[in-house]
Amino acid sequence: MKRPYLSLFSNLKINLIFSLFCVFYFANLSGNQAFAQQKNYTYHPVYIYQFCKYVQWPGQSNERVIGVIGSSPLIPSLQKMANAKSTPEMRFVIKKFAKIEDVTGCNILFVPTQVELTAEQTKRLEGKNILLITENEKYIQTMSSINFIFVKGRLAFQLNKKQVSKANLKVASKLLSLAILV
Repeated sequence: MKRPYLSLFSNLKINLIFSLFCVFYFANLSGNQAFAQQKNYTYHPVYIYQFCKYVQWPGQSNERVIGVIGSSPLIPSLQKMANAKSTPEMRFVIKKFAKIEDVTGCNILFVPTQVELTAEQTKRLEGKNILLITENEKYIQTMSSINFIFVKGRLAFQLNKKQVSKANLKVASKLLSLAILV
């Protein structure tokens, strides 16, 4: 004897299980993406440290001031790097700026993805010998010296020699050999 209510019940059960699976799967997927993005910032300070070693500033002192515009998950990682890598020969100072118009006394300025740059804003940095680092490819051609990108899931960097030259900075050939030149 067939019981039609059992088939209806099992269909509802299957639909419920499938719906719950979808909810957990997509919630986990978006959580993993946020985690991966946060996790990837652990490598940025390593690169920035190397930039400090292989870029020469005019009238270079033993202090490297690294500025960050706005709130960025990079700041705590940079602070850890500064604490771990500072020596009498090279001391690191991390500064946070609310907006680009507030920037003073930096060697390096990191502009996170969520901050929009204009040509007018970057003109204010001209003549200040600042290595401008972004993580948005639209800025590398005309505004930034270095841009972080991901290539095959790995962090890499683009370097615009023209922008580096405009900032009156010199880059060691070792760093140039590791960069994606634009």
